[in-house]
Amino acid sequence: MFRQATDFVQGKLEDMCITVKSKMEDKTREIVEAVFRDYMTVIIGASAGDPANRMPRDELDYVKADVTAVLLSAATMFDLAREGGESLAEPMEVDMT
Repeated sequence: MFRQATDFVQGKLEDMCITVKSKMEDKTREIVEAVFRDYMTVIIGASAGDPANRMPRDELDYVKADVTAVLLSAATMFDLAREGGESLAEPMEVDMT
């Protein structure tokens, strides 16, 4: 019975992680687009509504890949903790370059 309960909780936590990851990716995309739009408007004086001034899709994909790497790093950290591995007391280093 305990195993069933823990499996159920694990499933719910995994579902929650998928939802949080998706929401973080969406929010990151919104933030990057807003920063880029503001930069183009204030620094360059370009119209924010001009489609030619939007961030290229490949750059957005690059940002998404960076966010995914951070999320995977966190997932690895939780996997290690669940398996009794590395302590969570010391944060893992993530390369943000």
